Amino acid sequence: MLAIIIVLLSVCAVFTLDSMKMLKIWGVSLVIMVSLISVIVSEQSFISNEKSMYHIAKSDKDIANPWDKLVNSSNYNKMLSINQTADTNKYFIYNDYNKKSARENDVSIFNHEVSIGNYRKSISNKDIESGYQEITYKLRELPSDSGRLTLPFVIYDKNNYNVYLNSRKVELYVNKYSQLQIYKGKNLQNIDVKVKYIVPMKYRVVNIVSAVIVGMNIFFISYISYKNKKHGNR
Repeated sequence: MLAIIIVLLSVCAVFTLDSMKMLKIWGVSLVIMVSLISVIVSEQSFISNEKSMYHIAKSDKDIANPWDKLVNSSNYNKMLSINQTADTNKYFIYNDYNKKSARENDVSIFNHEVSIGNYRKSISNKDIESGYQEITYKLRELPSDSGRLTLPFVIYDKNNYNVYLNSRKVELYVNKYSQLQIYKGKNLQNIDVKVKYIVPMKYRVVNIVSAVIVGMNIFFISYISYKNKKHGNR
């Protein structure tokens, strides 16, 4: 909502300056200066507050307990891979933000283990592809048996997700650890499982409103520019 208000205030400022015959170089410079000062002051205030509460993660101990740690260019990759430890066979003792029911199986989830029946295997990062509001698990050489396949994906509300097995929508299940499960048919050994998050309607509405406001701003700015040029040619 704040971003929308800022945009509307910017439009109002443009109309006000135009009506006051101030929309010239010094008027534009004044608006830019005020905007930059506001941004810099807000940013410095944010940085100051962050530094007083947190510090940059420097050691493995910091990264293993990242609650009050900051990320910079030197620790970004390591912090990013905290829950993707199967490739390095490392596990940091950290509960992350998992549901309480999922914490009993943290090691399995953090090590990206998939299972079906008595079969259990950790998949590597290259077998997991992330996209906008979705994630795909590329699973190869699974047992030929049928049954419920458990994935290292924690479900908070099953109504918020759609699951696709080899591009075909399938029913999803949730085990006692709140992990996603699907039914795998017999002889399906190489599969792609895509999990898509269903964007709530209120967020879709916000995106549409933002797009409309951007369009209105482009129209008004173009109109004002055209009007000023037409007035200047007289």
